[in-house]
Amino acid sequence: MHCPSGYITGLQVRHGRDSKADTDMYDFKLKCGGRWGPWSGMTFSSYKEEKAQECPLKMHMTGLEVKQGRKEIGDVDTYDFKLQCSGVWQPYMGLTFSNQQNLASKECPPGTMAFGWRAYRGFVKCASAAAFLACHRLIPRT
Repeated sequence: MHCPSGYITGLQVRHGRDSKADTDMYDFKLKCGGRWGPWSGMTFSSYKEEKAQECPLKMHMTGLEVKQGRKEIGDVDTYDFKLQCSGVWQPYMGLTFSNQQNLASKECPPGTMAFGWRAYRGFVKCASAAAFLACHRLIPRT
């Protein structure tokens, strides 16, 4: 997913759970500038919750942090996300979450901001590879 013209200014996450298959599902959409894009299209069913976070004051996304939780009873995997906006970490979105297992974050290099995002479905051995941010250099206005 990417912002074809501009940079990421918000993230929306929806969470679902298929209890029969013991599968937790997440889908994402980006806000590019002032507009929300489409859902990423990840397989999704059994809606549980949805949260969105936007960068304040016309800031842009420069980082992302993801924490993973796990309850062995019921085989439940949970995630919560927080954005870094123009270098300032925001609070977590507040998705249902319990028993933290992993934490990973990615920040754009100084002088850049995020314009793209990739999320991986399924088990990823290296927690830091669970999400990928694509960053572009800031272009000064003349």
